[in-house]
Amino acid sequence: MTVPDIEKNAKQQQTDSNQSTLYGIGGSAGIAIGTIVVLRRRRGQSRYYRLTREQVQPEVDRFQTAITRAEEELLGLRRQLEGKGDTPAIIDSHILMLRDKKILDQTISLIEEKRVNAEYGLTQALDLIKKKFDRIDDDYIRDRFADIKYVVDRIFAHLSGQQQVFPTNLKEPVILVSDDFSPEDTIRMQSDKVLGFLTEKGGITSHTAIVARSLGLPAVVGLENVTSICQTGDTVILDGFFGRVYLDPTRDQQQQYLEYSRQHSTFSDELAWYIHLASETVDGLRVRLSANIEIPTEVQAVHQYGAEGIGLFRSEFDYFQQPRIPDEESLFTTYCDMVSALDPAPVTIRTLDVGGDKLAAHLPGSGLRLDHERNPSLGLRFIRFSLREPALFVTQLRAMLRASHYGRLRILLPLISSLSELRRVFQILNTVKEDLYRQFIPFNPVVEIGIMIEVPSAVLMADVLA
Repeated sequence: MTVPDIEKNAKQQQTDSNQSTLYGIGGSAGIAIGTIVVLRRRRGQSRYYRLTREQVQPEVDRFQTAITRAEEELLGLRRQLEGKGDTPAIIDSHILMLRDKKILDQTISLIEEKRVNAEYGLTQALDLIKKKFDRIDDDYIRDRFADIKYVVDRIFAHLSGQQQVFPTNLKEPVILVSDDFSPEDTIRMQSDKVLGFLTEKGGITSHTAIVARSLGLPAVVGLENVTSICQTGDTVILDGFFGRVYLDPTRDQQQQYLEYSRQHSTFSDELAWYIHLASETVDGLRVRLSANIEIPTEVQAVHQYGAEGIGLFRSEFDYFQQPRIPDEESLFTTYCDMVSALDPAPVTIRTLDVGGDKLAAHLPGSGLRLDHERNPSLGLRFIRFSLREPALFVTQLRAMLRASHYGRLRILLPLISSLSELRRVFQILNTVKEDLYRQFIPFNPVVEIGIMIEVPSAVLMADVLA
């Protein structure tokens, strides 16, 4: 039985009027059947009180101590997980957020200038950041606010002295339920006592869901009011394929879903034999199947699933996963590792793709603003932004060209809308090549260049641009 057959049969078991079925988002594929444990998480309280002048500096010190302890906690967890897939990188991003000056300086400024306590100052700083993220249309970037919230909750816990205790004394395998789990919580679920989890918050691109998928842990997220509907001890079926939860299932339903789970395991085992076969139709037409990725650590999955190179690497995420704009050496290392690992297959890297409605925020650590625009299609975005900030553009192009010496790297330019833009890009690119020649730095002088056809003007003059 194939996955579509499983879905068809599963749909026959429930209707929209069935009140014992909850609908959410399949955060991580898989099926789990068992009793649940509902965790009522303590959240940081933004209690407010005024400080005397003499209390200000001790309060700043208390805030900085809480940050230090939170960082030590994450560093300890990272050491335990060294070499385990993407999870250490996600913890690294949380450590960098703890050091982010936007949060630290804003909170300290409020403590000093308004003479308020650290908890209140931290809450106000978080609210300012949330307003910026709320204006972002890109789901992936908007979901990164959840990571900032996880980090702030960790600071709150140290300020209050009330540490979040993850359950470690489970007697039997259970399904965990909470309003949300941090990626670190999910990492701790690497136990035969946790079958899967359900949350009220979260989305398909959240780091919590990413970690769950890397662990093969079934999860359904975005289940509104699930912590109120469910009680510890209830039995549920968790369907991570289609984002459904069946409450108090009958014995027949449980048996049926156990069979679906077995069928999927068999189906996955059968597919594994074909992953690395050529992508070719029966009549001999060869099709190149490449992967689209967002973070460098996904290269492992490119190999695992037999993709023939990278069709699109969205390079902007490298800029937003850390509190400072990456320098040339950092970008070169990232690009070089990718093209070397996949050589001779091509790796297509899109230049910085930000601005307008894509990322209505600022580039971390740069002071450059990417403000919300009424008509982002006509505003400062994508290649227009790169041409306005040539230093940023040159740094990325230098890193790309240098990496092209170590494999088949291709450069993709976003949102080209005129011939003048394309000519300006080639002027900058040729200048960068000349500089590399003079410095005796090796690169591929005939690196392939492509453009994204995204606007009507580019469609109408595609032959000219080509």
